[in-house]
Amino acid sequence: LEACERGRGRERRSGGSCWAVWKMMAFLNLGVGKGACGERKTGSAVRPARPRFVVAAAVAKDDVMQLLTSEDKADRLKGVNMARKLDPMEGLNLLSMAAMDPDMNVRYATVSQLSVAGLANPEKTLELLRDLVPKETDMSVKAAAADAMCAIGLPEAYDDVEAIFHDTKDSLVKFSIVAGLGELGNVKAFDLLKGILEDEGSDDLLTVAALGSLGELKAPGTEELIEPFLEAEDASVKARAEATMSMLKSED
Repeated sequence: LEACERGRGRERRSGGSCWAVWKMMAFLNLGVGKGACGERKTGSAVRPARPRFVVAAAVAKDDVMQLLTSEDKADRLKGVNMARKLDPMEGLNLLSMAAMDPDMNVRYATVSQLSVAGLANPEKTLELLRDLVPKETDMSVKAAAADAMCAIGLPEAYDDVEAIFHDTKDSLVKFSIVAGLGELGNVKAFDLLKGILEDEGSDDLLTVAALGSLGELKAPGTEELIEPFLEAEDASVKARAEATMSMLKSED
């Protein structure tokens, strides 16, 4: 976790998605802030800032292409990281190729960047992710893909992530989706989030993520749904419910 910009997208941390772990920390109010990767505030809630796609003249497209086509996995990982310094559209085109790499670590590094690089062409990125997810066997990569689907902000992506949520039993994938639904911004997600809160079998982490996304969606009926969680026994659930309610009240 300590090497956020360098480590995110390069390897799994504790068997899971590095970006998803950052989101977990933010939802649980564990102090992800500007001293680490920065933060983006929405009312009382904090969402960790995504790394920006910055153009750097010193990086040439051909150099990145050469790295991405190398037989050495380390070179391909380097190429993925360098791609973020290209023009966003050029970078996205190269990352689209790298997303199909045979090595899981390269795919994960690539897909993790699509949440930012994909904004250069959200429609193309969504089609890429739609093709990738059914074929992907590694849950960390699938979780990163689901996160990117939410991050690119196309309302039509909701049907895709909802289907992934119901088709998987993997807790990391489910968390990435639930935590990203507020960012996606499609109010159709309200019913899924409501179902999580009403399901007594939902674990606390998923509940915290659902509460956070509901605060971002601000759909009608949210306040009534959240009120019971203001008295939750779990401190993180109670804190998130209070933060979400504060966000909703500030909009009134």
